[in-house]
Amino acid sequence: MKKILVFTLILLVLVSTMALSVFAQATEASGDGQNPMDEMPPMEIHIDGEAFVHSLGLMFKGMIGIFVVTLVIIGVVAILNWHGKTLEDRNNRK
Repeated sequence: MKKILVFTLILLVLVSTMALSVFAQATEASGDGQNPMDEMPPMEIHIDGEAFVHSLGLMFKGMIGIFVVTLVIIGVVAILNWHGKTLEDRNNRK
């Protein structure tokens, strides 16, 4: 367990170091030392009510799908568990 934790921490440090070096290179590439994100236009937020209601329907269908798949998985595990117990009982009787 400790080896996995140490490996994960080392991997995290390496990835974060790589990300910082990429960001530093992007800042240097802009030439003036400024953040390249400063050149982006401002973001405008627009809320479309009709699209929001449509997305709620899609989200509902997705949640129902997740619920059904979860129920199927629970059912399969319950059947396998019951079948395993009956096999175990049969083997114990012999």
